[in-house]
Amino acid sequence: MKRMQTADFPYDAQWTDIDVMDSYLDFTYNNKTFGDLPDIVSSLQSLGIRYMTAIHPGISADETSPTFQQYADGVAQGIFIRSYSGSPPILGMVCIY
Repeated sequence: MKRMQTADFPYDAQWTDIDVMDSYLDFTYNNKTFGDLPDIVSSLQSLGIRYMTAIHPGISADETSPTFQQYADGVAQGIFIRSYSGSPPILGMVCIY
């Protein structure tokens, strides 16, 4: 980051994509390969640089070990798409290319 600033390179945002996620699950990050991500994000923010990560349309409903808390929270809050009868959330496959 310091080299970018020294070179006066316009750098106002850092993006990451699905490769930073743990098992490709939204709202997670892989602690093994991106263990220092929280420190990097804090460092970026302290310099006024925004950090953004891609969020994909599918939230996994079948993670069993450990439970994907984000899905459980979404069910509890009623934020997922349901049929007109108010049944449990509509489940299906999401293709990511």
